[in-house]
Amino acid sequence: MRNLLTVLRAAARPRLHPTGTVECAFRVMPWEVGLRTFRSDRYLAVAEAAQFDFVTRTGLLRPLLRQGIGWVNLAQASVFQRPLHLMQPFVVSTQVACVDDRHAYFSHAFSSGQGPHALVLVKAKFKQGGRTVPPESVLGPQPREKSARIQALDGLLPGAG
Repeated sequence: MRNLLTVLRAAARPRLHPTGTVECAFRVMPWEVGLRTFRSDRYLAVAEAAQFDFVTRTGLLRPLLRQGIGWVNLAQASVFQRPLHLMQPFVVSTQVACVDDRHAYFSHAFSSGQGPHALVLVKAKFKQGGRTVPPESVLGPQPREKSARIQALDGLLPGAG
């Protein structure tokens, strides 16, 4: 449901370029907290919603749907800095960290007025049927240099993808 609402909201917002950062606002809802704070698994769900916001705001969603291209998240890693609390508003800043010949690496930085809260890195692959689509054919030119964190994410699933 969050993904659908995110896409509908994003469709009404200004278009941005896929080489930039796309910001999307969220709020911690009652069903997303454990004892007192945002549950760690919810960061990954919100990162997925932020990816939908990114492809919608950058104008990529319609061409992806028209061409029958989807994406598969192959690996995700999170770094937590401070908790998010019930009803707290926060922003997820999404950007393409880099690409290689087969994968796109997304960075989702969670922050609020209190500062940074978490970073979620996602290794994704674009697929059209059974064929892998080169990420730059979808996203346009992107950085190709992998940071140490992206290299560590790659190391989570050696040989995968």
